[in-house]
Amino acid sequence: MKCIRILIVGQSSEQPILREILCAAGFEVFARQTIVESLPVLNGIDVVIADAAVESTKGLFEQCWNMEAPPGLIAITDPWTISSALQNLRDVPVTFLKRPFFRDELLCMVREAIRHVELVRNYVRLRQYVDVHGGPRSGRDRL
Repeated sequence: MKCIRILIVGQSSEQPILREILCAAGFEVFARQTIVESLPVLNGIDVVIADAAVESTKGLFEQCWNMEAPPGLIAITDPWTISSALQNLRDVPVTFLKRPFFRDELLCMVREAIRHVELVRNYVRLRQYVDVHGGPRSGRDRL
């Protein structure tokens, strides 16, 4: 089974806690303080978790979303800033995790993001296969 790779971006005090929870759940976790530091490791990442309050998070998420097989995107936000976070990230398909959150809530959200990523990546592989080999030629060849 493929090891799931998660990138946590930001300078928040909860970064070590997130890392500990995700590592204990069996994920390979990378933590970066800034968006610039995170760019070199984006390739091969399955889920990106970042603080929605950081203004450059939108740029990071947009860059992720423009990848051929984008990672799942989770933005952590405070309940009182959710409306501004929604406004800031409205053009990017992102899941919001509101503080304070429970361990199980985080893991459930990460697993859901992974399921979505796997579906998208399977779709991309299928499209590439069909583009190379052509579509179905008869009723028996249909997908």
